[in-house]
Amino acid sequence: MASRKLARRVSRIGVIAASAGVIAGLASFALRGFLLWHMILMLYTGFIMFPHYVAIAYISSSASKKGVLLTNAMAIASTPLVILPIIARVYWPRLASALVLVAAIAGIAASLGSAVERRGSLRLSLILAGIAYAGLALSTAYWWASGFRASLVDYALSVALAYTATLIYAVTSHSLPSTFADRPSPPVSLVAALGSVLAGLYVLEGNDPWIAGDIWLASALLYIYGARLHRVGRYFRVAREKSRGSEKAYRGLWYYLVGHVFVLLVVLLASVVLAWASREPVIPRARASLILLHLLGLGFAWMHVAIHAPMMLPVILGVRHAMRYNAWPYILVLGATLLWPVSGAASLVLAAAGFAAMLLVFFKV
Repeated sequence: MASRKLARRVSRIGVIAASAGVIAGLASFALRGFLLWHMILMLYTGFIMFPHYVAIAYISSSASKKGVLLTNAMAIASTPLVILPIIARVYWPRLASALVLVAAIAGIAASLGSAVERRGSLRLSLILAGIAYAGLALSTAYWWASGFRASLVDYALSVALAYTATLIYAVTSHSLPSTFADRPSPPVSLVAALGSVLAGLYVLEGNDPWIAGDIWLASALLYIYGARLHRVGRYFRVAREKSRGSEKAYRGLWYYLVGHVFVLLVVLLASVVLAWASREPVIPRARASLILLHLLGLGFAWMHVAIHAPMMLPVILGVRHAMRYNAWPYILVLGATLLWPVSGAASLVLAAAGFAAMLLVFFKV
């Protein structure tokens, strides 16, 4: 059997590079004259690189036989992405789009090739990952074919919907139910993933971003049912039984489940925002895209990162887990999401604090 070492090493290097890019992106928002760098860094490192390099490790750990070969090929195709933000800034956006397309096509092959050899929720998860990469490829190819007619913000929103959110669906559909001896709903999860991809493609056509948000919200509600987030109350009881009286073991499961409660709050917040948008006077299209982008990026995506990073990053980075489980990462991320429409600066402070709080959960200092 082929070795998984290559994929793991590329994943580790990529996660470190992407994390550094996210930190630089947050810092650049606070610097006058660096807003374009903020947009490029958050798009390419936060929405594309970080989930992609985590996905390499996830798919590699789930693959066997030819799936490992395909994942190693995916890792090789992904190595140029380490300097993707610089390429995007200097050669923007043609060469950057070509690199993203190559990585996305490799992601489709690795996900679906690995799915053939698996069964149950893991197979579903890998198929959904393949759909997410197809969404990334379609968004990027369409943006390129249209002569980059859509703005960078709309492309970022398209990627967040078609790829980032869909990849989150893929991971949760396996990890949450299987942790508690439950099963996801494959038909519902598949429709949810396709709906999110559709929302991403819709916004690139210059259509109303609020309607794209409505399409995504419908997919998110299906995701909640398909991945069994609606059973989180029952899972708390199962977690207590699984921990068998060990408070230390229970705290890890508690942290994991509390994060999904906050995800439900983010989806509720999205429902409120979209209901408000339908009653408001006309909001400038660019402003609407930015509101949705930060709702997805700060709220939905970052909340899931806070859930999974303390479980996955110690393994990817090869560090010992400090196990300082607490709810502060979730509270700060939700606060940053709520504050963004009111004050970008205050939201930045809370977002940075949330990032630090998440790292402190598992990094020994």
